[in-house]
Amino acid sequence: MKLTAYLFICLICSIIKVHAQDDTSVINTLVSYTGRLDTDKTDSIWYYALKIEAASVKINYPYGITASSRLKGRYYQYKENFDSAIIYFHEYSKKAEQYLSGNQQMNAISDIAGVYMMTEQYELAKQNYFVYMALANKIPTSQQNRSQVLNNIAGTYQYLLNNDSAFYYYNKAIQIDESLKDSVQLAERKSNISEVLIPMGKLELARKYLLESTAYNERNEMTDALWYNYSNLGYVYLKLKDYKRSEYYYNLAYNQAQKTSTKTKIVQTLDGFSKLHQEIGDYQKALQYKLQADSINSLLLNENTNKKIAELQEKYQSKKREQANIVLAAQLDKELLQKRNLAIIALSLLIIAGIVVNAYYVNNNKKKLLQKQNNLINEQKDKLSELNLEKNSLISVVSHDLSAPIVNIQLWSKLLRGKIDNTNSSQMKALDHIQESADYGIGLIQNILNVEKVETGHHKIQLEEVQLLPYIDEIKNSFTQASEKKQIQIHVEVEPPNGTLLTDKILLKRMLENLISNALKFSNPNKNVWIKVLQDPHSTIFSVKDEGPGISKEDQQRLFGKYIKLGNRTTGNESSTGLGLHIVDRIIKELNGKIMIDSIVGEGATFKVIFETKK
Repeated sequence: MKLTAYLFICLICSIIKVHAQDDTSVINTLVSYTGRLDTDKTDSIWYYALKIEAASVKINYPYGITASSRLKGRYYQYKENFDSAIIYFHEYSKKAEQYLSGNQQMNAISDIAGVYMMTEQYELAKQNYFVYMALANKIPTSQQNRSQVLNNIAGTYQYLLNNDSAFYYYNKAIQIDESLKDSVQLAERKSNISEVLIPMGKLELARKYLLESTAYNERNEMTDALWYNYSNLGYVYLKLKDYKRSEYYYNLAYNQAQKTSTKTKIVQTLDGFSKLHQEIGDYQKALQYKLQADSINSLLLNENTNKKIAELQEKYQSKKREQANIVLAAQLDKELLQKRNLAIIALSLLIIAGIVVNAYYVNNNKKKLLQKQNNLINEQKDKLSELNLEKNSLISVVSHDLSAPIVNIQLWSKLLRGKIDNTNSSQMKALDHIQESADYGIGLIQNILNVEKVETGHHKIQLEEVQLLPYIDEIKNSFTQASEKKQIQIHVEVEPPNGTLLTDKILLKRMLENLISNALKFSNPNKNVWIKVLQDPHSTIFSVKDEGPGISKEDQQRLFGKYIKLGNRTTGNESSTGLGLHIVDRIIKELNGKIMIDSIVGEGATFKVIFETKK
């Protein structure tokens, strides 16, 4: 079965490569296949998302272009990189609004809400689900979708401990499922609503729903769902003081928990047994079950603790190595200083023998003065390091805290746009200003995070294996707003697509960002920028090409100087510090590479950075 699926995908990829200009059905098939991949195929999701995007751009197919953004969001969601997931899901929402129907916009909002649920931000998830429902009242959507979103809204209220509201929305979802005769969803909804009814004290109604859900799940052998059914029935009958049935269902729950191999389910079932026997008055058995549960909990806690300890030990060893390097560097400085002082003394003795005593006192005073200066410098260095750490921490906290409200402003402005009469130009203009301000705020946050670019020389090289294709794609995406503003098309080519490079990921990114930023700044609107990575057994070559004004031979001679501003001006009034290419040159030297420039005035410029493969 797996071999057949593999051959099928290989066939699809071959067809896309040769016939993409005609066959959109192939792209649709690949989107459908990739959308069904589970977490164990996460890297494949990214690979196929790029394939879908490239094939769709080639034939200008909006559905494929939009779907690739959603798949990228799914990739980062599975990787638990939730910030990047949110960004790609918002990109998916924007493209859906531009190219496709409102149903795709609703899917994007649902995806965003799902990420908030996973990160336990239930209030934000609830707000997004209500935005979804507001759109659903204007855009035709299936009853199944309405039922699912009502179920999700109920779930947010349940986690927020608002059982009355949770019950209300679960009930509305059940009504839709009953009208559709959807037995699959009804079984799930009835299990969900029972968990709200129990704390509300509506035990008989909870029992009714649980028995109906259990009957369906038993017929279809739904292992995980049955554990919830049996466990909740055991608790309901315990509350009803029907101890015999309570024990019966707890036994079923225990057997079901063992089938799932989930230790937390076993612990919860043992706790249920303990409560049952405590209620009966058999305290010895209650204690035995409680001890069993605590023992398994202890093992789980030890596993998590050992993992945390291992992480802390690695951090400690890393800090220890860093401190050892600082001590060695201080010793080396001290030795060099002592050698210089001895040389000065020896030279003084050879030249003026008669003033040996005077030279000794002078030299001794110099040593004391130098020591005081060194101590002062070291104290200032330590203070600057502390301030730098505080600055970086503050930047991270502020950037993280600011991003959530700005994203919410974007969402609500979209909702308001749908409710305001399009003929009211003043209100629409106000909404445009809100949207522009929110976009500008996101841009400011990104600029803050890049403020340390001039400190490149202080970076310690950290080598790691970089997957070039997703790496370059991520860098390209960071320039989407700047390129769209000037209507500049950015093209990416990486050969081979699965190429890797051992390098410092942060420094390489900073170098490429400076080259791409310059290409965009000095290009007129409606032009092109090309980013290429070519790799062979001997070298890896990065090139950034633009259609700007070009660089004269005279300017090329002083191109990498600090604070150098040449004759060319930016085409969109963008700011320029004159540091970008100076930083690029420093990074390339640190990474043992070399840079070449190919430019003719009036015909653009190409910057090539070459890293030779070590033999």
